Amino acid sequence: MLFRSAGGLAWLQRHQREHGGNRRSHSWLAEALLAHGDVAGARAALTTAAAPSKQRLTAEENWYRAKAKVALWRLGGQR
Repeated sequence: MLFRSAGGLAWLQRHQREHGGNRRSHSWLAEALLAHGDVAGARAALTTAAAPSKQRLTAEENWYRAKAKVALWRLGGQR
């Protein structure tokens, strides 16, 4: 995956700072952080992606939320 490179990780982190991200970008950021050995950062990104929503989610948002919940479970974190 492109985001596993150092440049890709930097791009995702910049996107996060500038735009706040969404469930998909938080999931991608978590994958990139895990690839670079930052488990705590990945867990934080996954926690954001897995957070409950106050409004109805699209199918894509639900997919990335579910993926994040499973990834957190596998990391031993909160779901």
